[in-house]
Amino acid sequence: MTALQLTRYATQTLTPTVTSTPVNAPTATLAPTQTPTPRAYSVKDNDTMIGIAFRNGLTLDELKTANPSVDPYLLSVGMTLYIPAPSNITPTAQAPTPTAVPLQIGVARCLSSSTGGSYCFATLANSQDFDLGSISAEFRLTDPASGSVLTQPATLPVTRVVPGSAVVLFAYFAPPVYANASAVLQVLTAIQAGESSTLPVVSLAASEVRLAADGLSAAVSGQVALSEGSVNAQTVWVTAAAFDANGQVIGVRRVELPGTLNDGENNSFNLTVYPLAGKIDHVELYLDAIP
Repeated sequence: MTALQLTRYATQTLTPTVTSTPVNAPTATLAPTQTPTPRAYSVKDNDTMIGIAFRNGLTLDELKTANPSVDPYLLSVGMTLYIPAPSNITPTAQAPTPTAVPLQIGVARCLSSSTGGSYCFATLANSQDFDLGSISAEFRLTDPASGSVLTQPATLPVTRVVPGSAVVLFAYFAPPVYANASAVLQVLTAIQAGESSTLPVVSLAASEVRLAADGLSAAVSGQVALSEGSVNAQTVWVTAAAFDANGQVIGVRRVELPGTLNDGENNSFNLTVYPLAGKIDHVELYLDAIP
């Protein structure tokens, strides 16, 4: 499996020093600072709106608000975007940007849906000896004819990726989509997660996967429980990823369990996952929860 390697990066912050000012010295000219006046930016090849927002310290919503007539999924090279000043600018020194953690990304693969759209899948592996968190990524589909790019945020089925594990990221592109488009998964952020967490810790108390004889469906059922000492979970998600015999992801189903999961209780689930192509060989389950 071909893998891409993220490169470590860090933003260097200069340390201010104290100097004496001679009496009657001319007043120094203040360095220009960021102002609320937007600046123009010309879209480059492979740019996406979420990527531009991230590089300029903005949220996607802030950038979309400054460019209300622009479809974030239909950017073209040379298009002008207006970049507003970030809403959280302060005159004090900013903290260094967290260092990105290297990780391995599998080749992105997209499969057509019955609605005319495309589901895209890719795996992300954590080869570090610590948990990864604050992971964000997006899928990009490039039209081979025009070079135009469609983007969609990737869904990560877990909040923290533990050492030695791999998870499936996925996204759906509504029609119309480009024919014969090339697909990539671009990871935007990934940092070392703290040793402690205020998130609920959930586990499978029981699970069963029943594959259809023809491999065209898999019925999955089970129970989710809180780990001992964990805070209660207001929302729990179960994600089932279907793989073919070659280890390729061919379908995903994600469900939100009803009700709150409290200490000492189990929450049952039932779901069915279908392949977009080929036959299901096995299914992997992912759990996530928020307090």
